[in-house]
Amino acid sequence: MDIATLQERVSRDWVDTYSANFAKARELLPHLDAAHGLEHVVKAVGKVTTAIEPADHGGTIDLDALMTGLADLVISAARIANTAQLGGINLQRAVERRLADVAQRNRPEHHQR
Repeated sequence: MDIATLQERVSRDWVDTYSANFAKARELLPHLDAAHGLEHVVKAVGKVTTAIEPADHGGTIDLDALMTGLADLVISAARIANTAQLGGINLQRAVERRLADVAQRNRPEHHQR
């Protein structure tokens, strides 16, 4: 699945139910949907950390939990990008542009003085 399809599926299939107070606050604070999406990013990072951290102490990595956490990170990024108040960011284009920037920065001639 490409990123554009992912964004479409998240927009279509991921429905949040918010409290009445949250819904009212969204009218006054247009950034609230993106901020809420960021809260889900933090939760996903916690899942990834919980899956990996036991390996630091001789344990094993919980691959199922790791996959879930990583998937939640990607889905949360798509949810934030889809936020209407942000104008619906084209995540495919943003990722391609970022990868091009990093590739340019990592070229050998960039590191020569």
